[in-house]
Amino acid sequence: MDAMNPPPGSPPPRPEADPTPGLARRMVEEARRKGDRAGEAAALVDLGVFATNDSPQGAAAAVGFLQQAARIFRDLGDTRRQADAQGNLGLAYLGLGRPADAAQVLASAMDLADRSGDSYLRKIILERLAMARTNLGDPASALGILDEAVQSSRAVGDRQHEARLHWLRAIALADLGRRDLAAAAAEESASLMRALGKPEAAWYEEQLRRFRDEAAALPAAMAPGAILAGAGPPVAPAGPGLLRMAISATRAMAAFVASGMKATPAEVRDDRLATCRACEHHTGLRCRVCGCFTEAKSRMAHERCPLGRWPG
Repeated sequence: MDAMNPPPGSPPPRPEADPTPGLARRMVEEARRKGDRAGEAAALVDLGVFATNDSPQGAAAAVGFLQQAARIFRDLGDTRRQADAQGNLGLAYLGLGRPADAAQVLASAMDLADRSGDSYLRKIILERLAMARTNLGDPASALGILDEAVQSSRAVGDRQHEARLHWLRAIALADLGRRDLAAAAAEESASLMRALGKPEAAWYEEQLRRFRDEAAALPAAMAPGAILAGAGPPVAPAGPGLLRMAISATRAMAAFVASGMKATPAEVRDDRLATCRACEHHTGLRCRVCGCFTEAKSRMAHERCPLGRWPG
């Protein structure tokens, strides 16, 4: 079956407020018409990333897109972009509840990223590899990988990603029963968000307060990481899937609400997009450093370029 077609039983397409998926499909078709294999693969990666973020059904379709892209980049000898495709394939496997497949693909992606010398890609793959190890029931291994990811983020000056990684470290430490160290890691994360002027900092600080208030009352056998992830009172150990959902979807909504739901003026958005399109880390639709689709991100007043390149 052609990966451009959804699998049988998929829900009908929803109206697209964001033009990204339709544009990515058109870019795939145009590249194929021209015989542009590199352009086809790049658009397939963007389409796969969007599908992964869209729904569980989308993650299933994304696997086909990303496998195609990785094969094309491998055939072209483009190690860096093959690593990007495989790194996103690992994320799609995580979304499908296949952590063993994710870990295997991400380990290969790490090797490719190291060979290509892409430090930005390396830190993203490390985070995803840590997620896979957590989902395989190995938070100790995940913690070591996250420590390495923090160092990689510092090396390239990506403080926003560093703040997220500290929060993930806090969850891993909590799952290991190290509540004291978990609180310290969460404090480092929230403090860094506050220093960066992130609107969601107050939301994370509230989760940290809840963790400190409630973790001491939990039985030692329970996993207090759920508190750090904002999952509500933990009446039973929270699984890593819930932690991932809480730190991604809830964080994005918390940031937007905390910002007053402000949108950028058209001229600011145009300047942001022009900066992105001229950047070596931009795929045409997506930033490889933060993983965001810039058409949507540029509209939000509270968002920032992870490398500090946006005007103003």
